[in-house]
Amino acid sequence: MLLEVENVSYAVKNKIILDEVSFHIQAGEFMAMVGANGAGKSTLLKIISGDLTGFEGRVNFNGKAKQTYKPEQLAPLRAVLMQEQPVNFPFTAWEVVQMGLLNQPARLNTHQVIISQVMEATQTLSFASQNYLTLSGGEKQRIQLARILAQLWSHDAEGVGKILFLDEPTSALDLAQQHYLLSFIKAITVQKKWGVVAVLHDLNLAAQYADTLLLLKKGSTIAQGPTSLVLNETNVSQCYQYPVAIIQHPKGFPLVISR
Repeated sequence: MLLEVENVSYAVKNKIILDEVSFHIQAGEFMAMVGANGAGKSTLLKIISGDLTGFEGRVNFNGKAKQTYKPEQLAPLRAVLMQEQPVNFPFTAWEVVQMGLLNQPARLNTHQVIISQVMEATQTLSFASQNYLTLSGGEKQRIQLARILAQLWSHDAEGVGKILFLDEPTSALDLAQQHYLLSFIKAITVQKKWGVVAVLHDLNLAAQYADTLLLLKKGSTIAQGPTSLVLNETNVSQCYQYPVAIIQHPKGFPLVISR
């Protein structure tokens, strides 16, 4: 199993943020975490990606407890895209993507190929030489995605479990870019047998691209499992405290609309 999360709980000053959350991810699986604001999605992502400690429960990665990994061991196996990725210096977009390779042996030609590949895949190669600080929010988001892809791309090897952790990766993107990037992430998940855990606010994007869903409400699991089973009117209405209807999209996946 690529990722196993068992009974994870987390509290701050006696306030429960997460309450015994459990799930697992297999190689090649795209899981979306959804729920209202304050449900604990971003906190859970920080815990399972290794950016937050002090929790109860167990997180295993590739069959080993997450805390047994050293940072340099985790770097080639998991990459994290958080909502805020501050860059305060006038680096070019290319140089920001290159940061994903900082801990790798200096192999100029190989690195240039990797950077070109991930920037082409994220449709950012056309502004590679531009000052990162002058880019739009959506362009910066795509550059940051290219950076974490480069981090894993450089260690591509058969039989090695890898995982992407994405916190609202489409929040600053327009409609076309949202679908392009999620379809691309879905494709490489299948092609490279990576795992993906993504926090998504748009239920219909989650319905279209995620294999499985984790539906959270105030730190507790409402439902977890295949998207087509989890995304029903009862679960969604309970989670968001708002009446919804579920209809079928012409392509077959669930479509959430308000009543």
